[in-house]
Amino acid sequence: MWTSMGSLWSYPSSHTVLMLGFENVGKTYLLYRLVSKKNKVLTPTIGFNAESFHKTTIFDVAGGFSNLWHTYYDNATALIYVVDGYDFSMQNENKKTLHKILKHDSLHSVPLLVCVNRKGQKEPIDELYFRAAFRLDFIKNRKWDIIGFDSSDGINEIRSWIRSNVEC
Repeated sequence: MWTSMGSLWSYPSSHTVLMLGFENVGKTYLLYRLVSKKNKVLTPTIGFNAESFHKTTIFDVAGGFSNLWHTYYDNATALIYVVDGYDFSMQNENKKTLHKILKHDSLHSVPLLVCVNRKGQKEPIDELYFRAAFRLDFIKNRKWDIIGFDSSDGINEIRSWIRSNVEC
């Protein structure tokens, strides 16, 4: 059952994680891998998807609706920002968008996880590159981390991050 709480549609749970990022970066794929729906047929998200994970509800908000993301910020206890690790043409836009999101009062000090989708590439992400590209070292008002993932790697690390930073 959905209930309205401020500007956020709230699913009954103790914590709310927002998963944001532009279109086709793997947000829905990541959401369903986190909740072990490995064989779920994926279609482009219209609006949002929500799944429960332990005491947490994770909202995967459609990338095509970035102008409406702010309506989901209230009551968020963490932010996961997903990027395509191989679409270098979008990195500057990702940086600007991420820092705009982080300036919102409702998200002040919520923990941030940047998830870099390796899209099947076996080499690890260049964490230093993404730290610099997104100016993560300049973020001082919250805990943040960066984790690379693909179909076979990184999912357990992301689950652990949620457990330790959201469900503490």
